[in-house]
This record gives sequence, structure tokens and C-alpha cells, in this order.
Amino acid sequence: MPDQQSAVEKNNSLVVFSAVIASIGGILFGYDIGIISGALLQLKETFTLSYFEQELVVCGVLIGAFCASFFGGNVVDSFGRKAGIIISCGFFITGSVILFLSINFIMLIIGRVIVGIAISLSVTAECTYISEISPPSCRGMMVSFNEVGITTGFLIAYLMNYIFISMKNGWKWMFGVAILPAILQGIGVAFMPSSHHYLIAKGQIQKAREVLIHLRKSENVEEEMEAILKSMSEQKSFTYKDLFRSAFNMRSRMFLGMTLVFLQQFSGNANVLYYAPTVFQHFGYSTDTSATLVSVGLGIVKVIATIITLLMVDRVGRRSLLLTGSVLMALSIILLGIVGTLQHSSKTDFSTRIISVISLMVFVCAYSISYGPVTWLVLSEIFPGSVRGRAVSVATCINWASNIIVSLTFLDVLNAMGIGPVFVTYEIICFAAAIFIFFCVPETKNKSLEEINQVLTKGLLKKGCRKYSCERNTVAVEQL
Repeated sequence: MPDQQSAVEKNNSLVVFSAVIASIGGILFGYDIGIISGALLQLKETFTLSYFEQELVVCGVLIGAFCASFFGGNVVDSFGRKAGIIISCGFFITGSVILFLSINFIMLIIGRVIVGIAISLSVTAECTYISEISPPSCRGMMVSFNEVGITTGFLIAYLMNYIFISMKNGWKWMFGVAILPAILQGIGVAFMPSSHHYLIAKGQIQKAREVLIHLRKSENVEEEMEAILKSMSEQKSFTYKDLFRSAFNMRSRMFLGMTLVFLQQFSGNANVLYYAPTVFQHFGYSTDTSATLVSVGLGIVKVIATIITLLMVDRVGRRSLLLTGSVLMALSIILLGIVGTLQHSSKTDFSTRIISVISLMVFVCAYSISYGPVTWLVLSEIFPGSVRGRAVSVATCINWASNIIVSLTFLDVLNAMGIGPVFVTYEIICFAAAIFIFFCVPETKNKSLEEINQVLTKGLLKKGCRKYSCERNTVAVEQL
């Protein structure tokens, strides 16, 4: 499809516009996850929250997301990717309003759970939608828009934390700001085209062809249409049970996807982001304002690193970025562990604070060039189109379950073990992740979704192979 790809490269404004609108959900994701780090500093005083209640407020979003992951895939596959995004906007607005109006602990939890449902549905719908409308030549960059949105959301959240942290009941406005981007996305979705993959899955072939012509700015789309039709006809009767069977090598694909999201959460990134001010207080930033301000620096680093990754991912490749990020995360977090351990035997000084900030920035940067954008990109690529929504939904279920475990126990573990041993544990997991990626993760850059599907159907791991390849019209895989 070289003529189609060149046409898209010259004029892909509709694809870019649609990806940007869909990625507003990423901003909401990052904002609603990140805002709790500052809001918690006020909430624990306002509602006299215990450690466990603080963890529940943080994890309310994760619990909602975990529950929604059981039905989110069905919504996306049954009603469409656009419908999934619109429904998630409704949940974002509802949850944010409840949080703004909260007068007790129960309302906080209800609001956070509803926002979590929105996040889970949003992730499944947006990543699936963007991967399907994008051509192979720029799919990595387009899907990475969502991660840019997430990191931008974190940065905005940290800024709102800093702005409102000194204001009485500032936490209300921290939560309420999320209503605006949700309304904006809801309006923007009306101007986005439907996914031609979804239309084909629903038997609307001619409409799918018209959408594809519009997306590719070319009348010559028959080759791409035929490839999608052939791929979907082979797996059109797939169910949730089939995701874990050997047919089409689905079991190995699910193993790959679920392991990636598991390692993503147990790497320690989630707790660094959720409890950033709390972590900085352990390294000597004693006031709420100073700890929150330093967190803004993390947000800026995260955004810059993600934008750089967006420009690199289709050239460097998914596997290389994951490997590089895992190793850098391990090295930076072990330095934090050492500093945290030494801190118990000596008074915190200025150099300790500087080292902790630099190490955390490297850690966040490494995550932002690897797990952040690339995990969701790989998930959106490795599953057949007819079950992509459900497969991504199952993987996100593992993602949220892992996230709940690490977040719900972080404060208790931190107080029991100390910050040094906790970070050393994360370092071990990061090195283990690098080994897994080296041996199990394939390279999928510049390949169509149908080509990737053909290759992975033949097997995820090939004994004795040393190189992964997936050339057009060649169904072959040589992989570590």
C-alpha cells in the first residue's frame, strides 16, 4: 500500500485531528490520576482520613477502572469506538461533579469510582480507535498522542495542585477543573469519522470503504479493505474464552499483553505519580507547597519525554524503547533506594534532596519513553481486529488490578519498610522486566495490523531464532 501511505503522509489532517480529539481522554486520565497527589494533602485534614482511608481515596479510581474493564471491551466492540468515548465523557463529567460537591468520605469514594469507570472505558476505546484509523507509517505516533495527553493531564494536575493547595477547600476546584476537557471532547467526537475496522466488523462494508477513502485521501483502498476483511473473517466468531486458547496463538498474545501491563504497574511508576508530594516529603521537602511545586517539575519532564517519544517511536521501534526505558528505570530507582536507605542514618541535607529530584526525574523520563506510550501501543497492535476491544479490555483489567494492589498498600509498606527498601524492590522488578522484553516482545513498527496478525498467528516465540521480521507479503518471524 505504498501509494496510500504516501498520500497519508502528505495529507493526514483528518487522522491527526481525530487522534487529538480522542486523546483528550488521555488528558482526563492523567489529570484525574495525578490530581489526587495534591488533593490528598488537604483531604486527609478536612475529613481526618486514616492511612487506609487515604489509600481508598487514591484507589477509588482504580477500583472503578478495574470493574469497568470487565464490560468496557464489550461496549467498544458492540456499540463502537466513538460510542465508547462519548459514554466515557458522560462518566467523567458525572464523577467530577460528585467530587466537587462531596461533603463526606463516602461521596469522595463514589466520585472517584465513577471517574475510574470513565478512565477504563476511555483507554480501551481511544487506543483501539486511534490504532485502527492510523496508517502503519505513523500509527505509533498517532497512538502515542494518547500518552502525550496523559502526561499533559498529569502536568495540569500538578499545576492545579500548586495553584489551589493554599486555598481553603482548594481540593474542590482541583476535582472540578476536569469537567471542562470532558465537555470539549464530547463535542469534538461528533466530528470524528467512525473506525472502518468497526464498520467492517458490523457488516457495513460500503460505509467502511467510504470512511477509509476519506481517511487515506485516496480512492485506491481495495488492498487494505481486502486485508481487513480476510483477517476479520478468520476470527469473526471469537469470544472471551478464545482469547486464552491456542487458536491463532491468542494465548501467547494475551500472555504478552498481560505481562506488560503487570510489569508496568509493579515498576513503581504509579506510586511515584500518585504519591509524588508524599515521596518528596520523605526526602526533606517538608511543606505541602514545596513538595507540590517539585512535583510540577516531574510533570514537565514527563511531558517533554513523551513528546520526544512520539517523534521517535515509528523510527526507533517499540521493543528498543521498552528495553531502554526498563534499564534506565532500574538504574535511577536503585539510586533513590540507596539515598533513602542512607537517609535513615544521617540528617537530610540539600544534596540529598537534589539527588532525589534528579533520580525521580530520570525515572519518570525513562517510563515516559517506554512503558507509558509503548505498552498501550503494543496492546493496540497485537490482537485481531474482531476482538481487539475485548482483548485490550482484559489486559487493562490486569493493569488496574495490579495498580490497585501497589497503590492500596504503598503508604503502609512505606511506613513499615522505609523508602529505601521499597525502591530497591522496584529496581529488581525493572531489571526483570528488561529480561522479559528482550526475549518476548516483538518489533511491530511500520507493519500493518493485518501483517502483525499474520505473523503472531504463526507464534510469539521461535526457538533458536535471533531476529524478528515482518516484511510485507512475507509471513515469517525470526525472533529472540
